[in-house]
Amino acid sequence: MLLYQKITLVSVILGLGVLVPIVVVYFFINNFVGIPILGFVLGGFILHVIILVVINSACFYIAFILKNKKIVGGLLIGLGFSFLIFGSYFGIPSMILFVISGVLALKENHSSSSRNKRI
Repeated sequence: MLLYQKITLVSVILGLGVLVPIVVVYFFINNFVGIPILGFVLGGFILHVIILVVINSACFYIAFILKNKKIVGGLLIGLGFSFLIFGSYFGIPSMILFVISGVLALKENHSSSSRNKRI
């Protein structure tokens, strides 16, 4: 496992460890009440949380499935900044980790191609 994949995995585990319980508790309480009262109060917040869960899942998929390191690096950097947009101040740690992962993925591509040219 490469270094950028490890950093992405840590960020995704931490992100989903916080976001998934929020969604589960929201739907549990909403189901218990019986009418979607919480949707009026927390609807925008829950929408942002669900979008952040999708972004975390996409970062995991990108880091471990795609093989082209340039595409992986660019997508991780872009999704890191989108995490900052949707997560506001709470998204700063994940954004930093995703951007570092993206930069390492871009660097991995250049270092591996330069090694192949020497041989």
